Amino acid sequence: MSCWLACLCIIPVGTIMSIQLICVENDPPVENTSAYHQLEQLFSERMDEKVHPCDNFYQYACGKFNTNAGMDDDISVKLTEKIRMTVTGLLIDARRIPSKTFELAQHYYRSCLQSHQALERLGGHSQFVIEKIRNFGYFPLVDDTFSYGDQGYKDYVIDLTDVAIYFNKNRTTTTWLLPQFLMRRNDTAILQFFVDQYSIFQLSEGTVPDTAYPLQTAIALCIETYSKCYMQKILKDLASMNILLKNIVAAFYFKTTEPTTLGNLNRSYSSIDMFKLLSEISSSEVRHIFQDGLRINAPSLQRIARLDASLQRDPKAGANIIIIQFVCKSLGELDARFRVLSSRKPVKKHSLRSAGVSVSDKKALEEAWCFIKTQEKFGQALLASYARSINYTTEALKLLQSMFNDFRNAFFQLISEKHWSSKSKELVILRMAKLRNHLGLTDVAVGDLGYLDSLYEKYLQVNLHGLEFVDMEDVFNRINLMYEFSTLNNITAAKNHFKRIDIVFLHILNGRNMPWENRLQIFTTLLHFPMFLPNLPRFYNYASIGSIISHEMMHSYDNTSIGFDENGNHKTDLSKEFLKEHWLREECMQKMYEDSFEKLGYKKKKLKITVRENFADTQGIKLAFKAYQNAKKREGKESRVEGLPDFTEDQLFFLAYSQFFCLPEEKKKTKAWIAKDQLDTHSPKELRVNTPLANMVEFSEAFHCSPNSAMNSAVRRCEIFL
Repeated sequence: MSCWLACLCIIPVGTIMSIQLICVENDPPVENTSAYHQLEQLFSERMDEKVHPCDNFYQYACGKFNTNAGMDDDISVKLTEKIRMTVTGLLIDARRIPSKTFELAQHYYRSCLQSHQALERLGGHSQFVIEKIRNFGYFPLVDDTFSYGDQGYKDYVIDLTDVAIYFNKNRTTTTWLLPQFLMRRNDTAILQFFVDQYSIFQLSEGTVPDTAYPLQTAIALCIETYSKCYMQKILKDLASMNILLKNIVAAFYFKTTEPTTLGNLNRSYSSIDMFKLLSEISSSEVRHIFQDGLRINAPSLQRIARLDASLQRDPKAGANIIIIQFVCKSLGELDARFRVLSSRKPVKKHSLRSAGVSVSDKKALEEAWCFIKTQEKFGQALLASYARSINYTTEALKLLQSMFNDFRNAFFQLISEKHWSSKSKELVILRMAKLRNHLGLTDVAVGDLGYLDSLYEKYLQVNLHGLEFVDMEDVFNRINLMYEFSTLNNITAAKNHFKRIDIVFLHILNGRNMPWENRLQIFTTLLHFPMFLPNLPRFYNYASIGSIISHEMMHSYDNTSIGFDENGNHKTDLSKEFLKEHWLREECMQKMYEDSFEKLGYKKKKLKITVRENFADTQGIKLAFKAYQNAKKREGKESRVEGLPDFTEDQLFFLAYSQFFCLPEEKKKTKAWIAKDQLDTHSPKELRVNTPLANMVEFSEAFHCSPNSAMNSAVRRCEIFL
C-alpha cells in the first residue's frame, strides 16, 4: 500500500517504529474468514493505487475494474442472470414447493412457454388491421416503427375485443394515476390511443419525458367490422384532433396540487365536449368516475396548451404522438410476441435487457418474456421460493432491520442538532418515525407461505388451474380493472386491501421510496455480495447496502417528496419559510455538481433532472456514516481485513461505498447505456461517488485531503439537510 495509507494513530511525535508498535498493539487482529477474503479480493481487483484518493476518489476506488472489466463483470448483469436462472429452475422443477401460489406460478410459466400456437392463431387476426392502417400512410405509424419503453416492439397493433385506458405515472413527482378500466357496449369496441411517456415526444425544448405529462388519450367508437371507410373516418378525426381527450381527463390522482375539476377542464377546451363523449358510455359504474367535482392536476393544463399549439401548427405531428393499439382479449403484447415467433422481424439483443437476459435466439426470448410475465403476476411467490432456495436466515433480516433502526436513530440525532424551529424538527422527525420499510426479503417471503397463499386467494378469487395462458391473462386483466375501480371509489380501502401484494422486481438492482405510502422498499437483488453479506464487517454492510437504504430514506425529504406528511397524504404543515430555505440549500447542492457535469460533457438539462437523486446521494451517505460511527462506538472495533491492514475503518467505509458504482468502460460505450444515461435521473456514477464525499468533512479527515484538493470542498461545501 502507498505510504500515505499507514495506520494513523494519535500519539506523540516519535519514530516510525514506535508508531508501528503502538498501532499493532491497539488494533484488533486480522480476520481470516472466506467472507473477509472475498472483500480483500474485491478491493484489490478494483482499486487503482496510481491515483491519489484526494484527487479522484472514484478512479482510486474503481479505476482498475473500470478499465479491465468486461460487460459480463458488471454487477447488474451477473446478479440478475444468477437470480433469473435460479428462479427459472424452480419454476420448471417438478418437485413440489409447499405453496399453492407458487404452484400457480409454475402452471402460469409453463403455460406461457407452451402458448405459441394460440398466440400465433390470435395474432394472425391482427394482420388485417395492420395492413389497413399502413394503407393510410403517415398516420398513426411513423416509418412503420415505434419504441415502447425499453422493449423495442415494432408495429404494436393487435385485434380488439376489450380496452384499457392508461394514464401516465409521472416519475418526477411520483404521481400515480390508476384509471385503467374496462368498457363494453354490446358488440361495439373502443379504440385505445396512448403515448409512450418515455420515448415518443418532448413537450418543449429542454423538457425531458421525466418532467412532462406526455400521455394523451383518445377514445373512438367503432363497429365490430373494421371497414376501410370507417377506419379512414376515425383516422381523419384523430388527425384533426377533434376527439382527443386532453391528457388526464377525469383521472383521479392519489395526491393533487392546485386542483381543478373536469368541468373547468372542459370549459378550458370547449372544442371538445367531454361530457357528451362520456355520455356514450353505458356503464353507470364507469360514468360515476367522471363526476364533475373530480379533482385533477392543474399544472398539466399548461403542458396541454403547449401541445395544442404544436398540433395546430402541424396536424401531422400527431403521427409522433398518437399510437393505435388494438387489444385482443386484453393482451397488450400479443402482436409483438406473434411477430417474434413468426420471425418476420428480428428482435435486438438489448430489447429484453431489463430482465437480465441477453437474448440471442427465439427460445431464449420466449423464456425471458414468460419470466417477466410470471414475475408481474406472482412476484411475491417467486421471491418466497427464491429466499427459501438460498437459505436466507431470519438473522440476516434482523441485521438489516437493526441497520435500518440505526439509520433512523442517527437521523433523529442529526435533526435534533439543527437550528430549526421546534415545530419543523418535530414534523420532520415524525415523518421518519412512521416510515415503513420492506427490506427485500420479508418474513412472509422467508417462511409464512400460508399467509402468502391466503393473500393470493383473496386477490385472485378464481381457480386458474386448467386454464390456458391466454385465459389466465384475461383473468389477471379483469382483476386489475376491478382493483383500480375500487381504488378510484375508495382509495384507502384499496390500498389497505392490496398493500402486501407488491410488484416484486427480481431483476432490478435498486430500491424505491413511495411517499404516498410513507414506505421504502429494497429489492432482493441487492441482498447479495458485493452489496451485502451478514458475516461481512460492519463498515462494509453499513457503507454498501446501508448507503442504499439511507439513500431511499432520504428521498422522503427531496424537493417533491417533502410535500407529503407522515401518513402519505400530499400535504405538509412545514412552513413556507422552511420549504424556501430547503430549496435554496438544494440550489447550493446543484452548483456543486454543475462544474463536474460540464467537465464530463453533460448538458445542463441533464443536471436539472438529477436534483432528487443528488439530494438522496449526498444526504444518504452522510446518514449512513453517522449510523456507522454510532454502531462503532456501541460495539467496538472489528477485525481487520487481511491484505488491507493499513487502512483505517473509516477509510474502508468510504471505499466500500464506492464499489456499487464501479462500471466497466466497455458498457459505457454501448448505445443502449448511452441512451439510458441521457434520461437517467441519477448523476453519472463518478459524480455519485466524488461529489457527496467531497462535501463531507469526515471524508477529508479520513484521507487527510488538503483544503485545495479536488476531494475537499471546504471552500464550497453545502449544508443541505442533515
